[in-house]
Amino acid sequence: MFVERDGRRWFDLTAFADLLEQPWVADREANVWSFAEIPAKREGMMVDARAPDLEVTDRRGEVVRLADLRGKKTLIVTWSSW
Repeated sequence: MFVERDGRRWFDLTAFADLLEQPWVADREANVWSFAEIPAKREGMMVDARAPDLEVTDRRGEVVRLADLRGKKTLIVTWSSW
């Protein structure tokens, strides 16, 4: 689980995620990684293949509910500055 680069020792989080069968994606150019929930936690959601209902506020300040989009193709993109 540890790798050495430039004389420094690092914990390989992607190898750890693979060990836990946790999905992840990486944009190595931007130096950004994203890790998903552990399989045991998402197992209930996968029973009916439906995302949990959620609501967010769009850029115009309007509330958007996932339930309102049911039956429509929907792409959800998330981003964080931290």
